[in-house]
Amino acid sequence: RMRSANFGRIVVCIPSKSVFGADQGIGATIAGAALASLAKSIALGNLDRDIRSNVVSYVAQTPASQSLFDEHPVLNPDLFAVESILPAITYLAHSSCALNGETISAGAGRFAKLYTSVTLGALDPSIDDECFCDLLPKLSDTRFTFSPRSVIDELITISV
Repeated sequence: RMRSANFGRIVVCIPSKSVFGADQGIGATIAGAALASLAKSIALGNLDRDIRSNVVSYVAQTPASQSLFDEHPVLNPDLFAVESILPAITYLAHSSCALNGETISAGAGRFAKLYTSVTLGALDPSIDDECFCDLLPKLSDTRFTFSPRSVIDELITISV
């Protein structure tokens, strides 16, 4: 229906552990990461339409996150009320939303853009597994990074 109407807003809400990983709740962590990837794919598949698909990666006090607050008593759970993430969701769902394919971090009234960044790395088609470790300093050098918008950007960077 969105495609035929040439309009739509999709807001996927995932716990921040789906972006950063977690040692507990692995099933929910994986499901959230899959939904974030789906949202990005929907955004890329509808660039020619007024369809926006974005993600809110939240840190909020929910029954599922209670153990996090229990393990870190320095965190004030009252600051992390679910309502604190609503401004991001409301904007991303609004007809005026200009963002597409983005992930917004939200929690306790703090909002930030999350993005994937890639280092310049090293190109050596003749390398073998014994020498791979020699490349680690180049792979880990974060002084020069770029943020591919899609796999095509990554492929172009590798082949240039």
